[in-house]
Amino acid sequence: MEIPKGKLENFRLLILGAGSVITEFYLPALHLLDCLGNAFFIDSSGLALKNLAKIAPRARYQQADFKDYLLDISVKGLFDAVVVALPNYLHVEAIELAMSLGFSVLCEKPLALDANACLRLDKLSRETGKVLAVGMVRRYLPSELALRQALKDNLIGPLREIDIAWGEPYKWTANSSSFFQRESGGILTDMGVHFLDSVGGLVGPLKPVSYEDDCRGGVEANAEFRVISEGGLPIILTLSRTHKLRNAAIFKGQKGELILEKDTFDSCFWHSYHNNAFFSRVYPINPFRGENWTADLVSCFAQQFLDFRAAVDEKKNPLVTAGQAARVMALIEWAYGQRQEKQVFLATSSACSGSLVRPELSSPAPVVVTGGTGFIGGHLVARLSEFGFSEISVPVRNYQTCTEVARFPVRMPLVNLLDYGEVKKAIQGARFIFHLAYGKGGSQAERVTIEGSANVVNAAIECRAECVVVLSTMYVFGHPDTEFMVDESWPYHPAGGEYGQSKAKMERRCLKRAGSSARTRIVVLNPSCVYGPKGHTYARLPIQMAEEGTFCWIEQGKGVANYNFIDNLIDAIILAVNCKEAHGQRFIINDGYCSWRDFLGPLLGSAGDNLASFSREELVERNRPKPAGIKDIVHYFINDRELVTLLNKVPVLNSLKKLLFRYNSKFRDVLLDMQRKPMVSCLKQRDSSVPAVPVWLAEIFGPTKTMFSSEKAKKILGWRPFVSLEKGQRQTRQWLESVKPL
Repeated sequence: MEIPKGKLENFRLLILGAGSVITEFYLPALHLLDCLGNAFFIDSSGLALKNLAKIAPRARYQQADFKDYLLDISVKGLFDAVVVALPNYLHVEAIELAMSLGFSVLCEKPLALDANACLRLDKLSRETGKVLAVGMVRRYLPSELALRQALKDNLIGPLREIDIAWGEPYKWTANSSSFFQRESGGILTDMGVHFLDSVGGLVGPLKPVSYEDDCRGGVEANAEFRVISEGGLPIILTLSRTHKLRNAAIFKGQKGELILEKDTFDSCFWHSYHNNAFFSRVYPINPFRGENWTADLVSCFAQQFLDFRAAVDEKKNPLVTAGQAARVMALIEWAYGQRQEKQVFLATSSACSGSLVRPELSSPAPVVVTGGTGFIGGHLVARLSEFGFSEISVPVRNYQTCTEVARFPVRMPLVNLLDYGEVKKAIQGARFIFHLAYGKGGSQAERVTIEGSANVVNAAIECRAECVVVLSTMYVFGHPDTEFMVDESWPYHPAGGEYGQSKAKMERRCLKRAGSSARTRIVVLNPSCVYGPKGHTYARLPIQMAEEGTFCWIEQGKGVANYNFIDNLIDAIILAVNCKEAHGQRFIINDGYCSWRDFLGPLLGSAGDNLASFSREELVERNRPKPAGIKDIVHYFINDRELVTLLNKVPVLNSLKKLLFRYNSKFRDVLLDMQRKPMVSCLKQRDSSVPAVPVWLAEIFGPTKTMFSSEKAKKILGWRPFVSLEKGQRQTRQWLESVKPL
C-alpha cells in the first residue's frame, strides 16, 4: 500500500481524548499514514489509556487533565496542532484554550452544542489566524463523493425529496457515561449533525419544520426531523439507536433516485425511472490521496488528517468551518427547543377505566435499579420517572446497553456486582432497591446471579435501605405436570437450564437473609412469561424467527402459556416495595394462561400463517447432523455469492472454480449471471440458505400444562392485572409494527 509521502510526517499532533472514536478510527488512520509516532495522547481516564495501549502498544500517552497539560509551559514548541476528541460538552473549553495558546485545532463533531458558541469559535479562529476544522468525516466517504457528483451532473434531474432513515441498535463501545449525558446531546446531535451538514452542503441553507423525539429528561434515542431548503425541497430525517431502520438516504429526483446505503462506502446506487428494473452504481475515481486505500471510515479519517495538515500549511479554510457548524447547530437548537413527544410504548401509571387504579409511589426518593437497561428495567425506570423520581441510579456493566434508559434523567455508574465495595457505593443513600439484574453469558454468569444478588441485598441492609425487591422467575418451579394450580408452596424444581437453577439458588439466599433483616424489607417476585412493547423472547423473537422461516408451533401450539404483561408486572413491583406485610415472602405474578397458539397468534399476524408444527422429538431428528459429501459442500458454496465473487477475482483459485463447474451447473449459471450483471440492486437482499428450526423452541414454547396462581399476590399485595391479554397483545403488536424498517 502506497502512503502519500511528505504529507503528515513532522506534523506533531496533541490528541485530547483516548475514547472509542480514537481507538476505533484515529489510531487505525494514523497507522495507515505510518504516523502514529507523530501523535501524543492525553486523557484523564486511566481505563481509556489502558485500552489505547492495548490496541497500540507503541502509542505515546499521559494521564492528565487536558487543561493542566495545555497550560504546562513544557508543551510549547512540542506540537504543531491539537485534535479535540473529548466529550462534547468539553469541546468549546478545549478549543478556546488550545487556540489561545497558538494551536490550530481539528475538533470532532459536534464543534459545540449551540450556534453562538460555534460563531464565537469562528471569530477566535479568524482573530488568531489559526485553522479550526470540524471533523465531519462522512463528507469524505466515496459514496457521498459519488452522490455529489451525480447530482452535479444532473443524473436524476431536479431534486423533489430527500428521505433519510438511519438506525440500528446501539453498539458503540463507550468507555464512560459522558456519551449519554444530556449536555452531550442525543442521536440528533451525534448522528443527525452529519446528515444536516451533508444535505445543507448539497441544497443550501435549511429551515426547520417539525421535530419529535423520545427524550424523557435524558437524551433521545429516536428522532424525526423535517426540514426544507430555501427552494421548498422537503427533507425527512429519521434516526434510531434502538431498532433497525432502512439505513439508506434516498435522493428522489424528476428522472430517478440516488441512494446511499449505510454499509456501502465505495459507491452510491442509481435507480432510473426510465426503466424501473435498471439499477447501477456510481463510483468516484481516486477518492483518496493514498493509492489502494480501502473505502471505509478509517481511510476517511486518514484523508481528513491530510486535509487538515494542508489547511494549516497553506493557511486556508478547512473542508468544514465553524461558521458552517453554526448553521447546523442552529437547526439542532431549534429542534430541541420545539421538540414534540414521539410515541413510545412504556409502562404508564395513569388509570384508564373501571375501578382499578394503578399503584403509585407518592414520595419521590433516591432509588437504585439494577438491570435497569433491560426490558423490564427500562419500563420500571419510565414509571419511576413518571412518578417524579429524579434520583434514579442504574448501575451498569458497560455502556453498550444504555440507549433506552439514558432517555430518562438517570445516573449510570459502572458497577461490578461481584465487587461488594462497588455495590455498596452504588446503593449508599437509596431508599428503595429494585434488583432486576442477573448474569448473562460468560464464565461468571451464575456467580453474578447468585453472589451479585447477595451483595446487593447485604449492601442494602448495611446501608439501611427501606426495601429491596428482587426479581426472580416462575422457572424456579419448573413445569409441574399437574392439573392443580401451582402456587408459592410448590417445591423448587428449576427449568430453563443454568438460568432457572441460578435464579432458584439466588432467591433461596435472599429469602434466608430476610430472616435476619429487621429494618430492610426483602421481597421476591416470580413473574411468568413477561411480554409487551420492547420485549424480546415473548414478543419480537417469535416474529423475527417466523419471518426468517425458523419458527414453528410445538405440537400445534397446544401448550399452556402463562403470561404477564409488562405494565402489570411493574404494578406488582411498585406494590411490593410499599407493602410491609410482604417482607420475607415471594409472590407469583401471572396475569393468566391460554394456549401458545392463542397467545402468539395475534402477535405473529400474517407471519404466523401456515406455520409448520413439530414435536420436540421431530425437531431433534430434523437437527441431527448428517454426513456431508462433496455435493453438499458444492451446494453450500454455490449459494454464497460472496465466495463466487472471490473466485472471480483471485486467479490462484481457478482450480477450485473448475471443480465447482464440473460438479454443478448451477454454479456456472450463477457465475455467468454475475459476469453479465455486475450491478446489484441496493433494494435486493443477498441469497442465503434458510437455517433449521432450532430444538430449543420446544423448551420455551413446549406442550406443558402448568398453570400458575397469583392469588397470594392479589391477597397480600392487592395486585390485579390491569391490562387484559387482548389489550396487551394489541399494544405489543402496535409496537412491533412501529419498529419495522421504514
